Amino acid sequence: MQNPVSSPRPLPLGRLSGAAPWRSDLKKVTRWGGQGQIAWSPWVAGAVCAGHRRCNHPRVRGIPPETAKSHECDLRRKPSFWTVLAPCWSVMCWSGRFYGRMMTTGAICSPPTTVAVRRMGSPPAGFQRCGALSWRRRATGVEIVHPFDRSSISDSAMVAGLVGLVESGVIAGQLAFEDAAVGMIRSAASTEESSWAAFYDNSIAELRAGTSPFGPVHRRACSLLRGRSVLEVGSCFGFFALQCAEDGYAVSACDISPGAIGHLRRAARRRATPVEAVVGDATDLPFATDSSDTVTLIHLLEHLDPQGVLDALGEALRVARRRVVVAVPFEEHPSEHFGHLTRLRVDDLVGWADQVRHAGAEIFTDHGGWLVLTPP
Repeated sequence: MQNPVSSPRPLPLGRLSGAAPWRSDLKKVTRWGGQGQIAWSPWVAGAVCAGHRRCNHPRVRGIPPETAKSHECDLRRKPSFWTVLAPCWSVMCWSGRFYGRMMTTGAICSPPTTVAVRRMGSPPAGFQRCGALSWRRRATGVEIVHPFDRSSISDSAMVAGLVGLVESGVIAGQLAFEDAAVGMIRSAASTEESSWAAFYDNSIAELRAGTSPFGPVHRRACSLLRGRSVLEVGSCFGFFALQCAEDGYAVSACDISPGAIGHLRRAARRRATPVEAVVGDATDLPFATDSSDTVTLIHLLEHLDPQGVLDALGEALRVARRRVVVAVPFEEHPSEHFGHLTRLRVDDLVGWADQVRHAGAEIFTDHGGWLVLTPP
């Protein structure tokens, strides 16, 4: 999903954005304490504890669904750790960017609107056209109609359509964006399995052919790889990891979202592509020191706060034997619907390089900013 300058790497679980009237209540809760929320999700096949202490990419650790279901949130007794029990409806990422979402219920309140999505060849009467999509207001939210089927659903097509709705004021915030994205993918074919398969195949084909707006970013990243082993941190759907593996690299992929890692594993099996995909935090990587030749962080750091950025870079430099490759989007304003926290410029890359230990740094621009570090 992607605009190379404004990449969607939303994420994860739980970064709430947009004009949600209930956001102030959530801020009040998360300000109490360090480690955030607990959520159970049938979609990600498990529960996660999402912390909001550091960044837009909260720390996530797997918790058995039965534990999450039975957990009673007591804000008065444990305000510093648990905030609320919440069903997590969707978690997803785009081309290395993490899309996830945690909807809070009960102790805080319900989202103000809903997004309903369906596929139709042509929209029925009463819908307004916005690019490839059509929409209409409902009493409780927005209904969206899309034309994408197995032959046309892809990351770039979906993102282009949804960004049009954001710019037109039809949807706002990360939750609505992710609701719509998940709905579009899942409704593209007769079954969810075939929908996701088509989404992966079409997205990777476009990236390979250079017809995806994010293609130049992946091409540049590939040109910067050194050695034969690659770790992609913040892999999300894992499009880049799959391409590297298909090109003959020994590839590992790491993302904080169990749902995203599950989709990547299934896609890798179906495509007969060996990728070691694991759930992990960019600021505390579950990999040994000097275990990969190149470590990439592609459109990830814009989701982190300043300390999270330095921690993630430190971990990447620890794991990498030969090179760390960082790519970030340059935007006029951080894209809230993508979960971006920070407007980045070259000066930010220079500052990061000045604050971490390395044996050499290269900074340049190409569809955004790049920082290439040599481990010490």
